[in-house]
Amino acid sequence: MDVKDLKFETKMICHMAFDTCHQAKYEITIIAPGNLLNGRKFYRETSTKKRKGSYGSFGKSGTVFYFDMTGEIFKTGEELLKSIGIES
Repeated sequence: MDVKDLKFETKMICHMAFDTCHQAKYEITIIAPGNLLNGRKFYRETSTKKRKGSYGSFGKSGTVFYFDMTGEIFKTGEELLKSIGIES
C-alpha cells in the first residue's frame, strides 16, 4: 500500500509545560476506507527543551512515533508506517 492512498486524522491528547521542557502527545488515526488498516491508531510524542534562564526560549525538539507504549518506538512516521507495509 502507498501512503498517498491514506488520510490521517490527528487529535491532540495532551500538552504539559514543565520547568525544563514542553511535552505534547497526539493520537493519529489511519483513514483507509475498505482496508484492514482503517481506524488503526498510532501516537506521536514531542519533547521540546526550554533554554535555561530565559522565558519563552526553546531548544531542540525530539519526536517519537509508536503504536502502543509496550511496542517498538520509531524515529520517524515513515519508519512506523513501513513497519506495517506502507511505503512512502
